[in-house]
Amino acid sequence: MFDINHPTTRQAPVLQIVQKQLVFLIHANSCMKKDETNELNVMCGFPRVHEECRLDHCGTFKNLLEHLRNCTGPSCTRQYCASSVQLIKHWKECRDQACVICAPIRRAQT
Repeated sequence: MFDINHPTTRQAPVLQIVQKQLVFLIHANSCMKKDETNELNVMCGFPRVHEECRLDHCGTFKNLLEHLRNCTGPSCTRQYCASSVQLIKHWKECRDQACVICAPIRRAQT
């Protein structure tokens, strides 16, 4: 079983899936902000400043993030919901510079 708060490199296949999900969540969050900017620009009579995202699964994860805003919690059965809540919480709270989940992603962002 994979423990998000105590991940190890011995769980490499699962770790890669978890990291991929986290990268999609981070991307979707950034992409949603661009969408909101575009919507505001159009409402004010200005052109869109960001192109529509063509990344595979972006729409799926944007929909998931929208769902999380109003999710009822532990009884939710939506795919990726519970794991995404855990991942987002971990990402926001993790301060371990050697975290096998977060550290590679944080390094890639800089």
